[in-house]
Amino acid sequence: MVDSLESQKKANEPSLQEKMISLYSEGASDVEVAASLGLPKARFMEMYEENTGFQKVVDVGRTMSEAWWNQVARRNLLSKGWQGSTWAFNMKNRYNWMDKMDAGGRDDATPLNVDELTTELHNTVKRIESLNPAMARKIMEGGEDG
Repeated sequence: MVDSLESQKKANEPSLQEKMISLYSEGASDVEVAASLGLPKARFMEMYEENTGFQKVVDVGRTMSEAWWNQVARRNLLSKGWQGSTWAFNMKNRYNWMDKMDAGGRDDATPLNVDELTTELHNTVKRIESLNPAMARKIMEGGEDG
């Protein structure tokens, strides 16, 4: 009778996959999921690298977690007292978000005038010429990147 109750209890427990997806769907991080499974973070990441089935569950879970955090913002954006800056700080740390993407590699946000842009372009072309003359010729001729 005790064995029957134990096996029935185990049959009603969620699978590892169901447990993981449930946590991720509430916005949990990998660390939270690993802890709930009784795994050190390093072992969790080893399992991710070694087991494609585990990797698929984690990848889907990460998407669900990020979606949960996005929903938090969407649902609360117009709410009085919404702590948007706290949410944004969390997203920056959790998902490597940035306030601004600067493709130019400049540290300041001051706009450049035409003369400054010309000088910066000239300097960039010179750097490319010194590193890869063939590529610089293609760029100057308007050719394909290759």
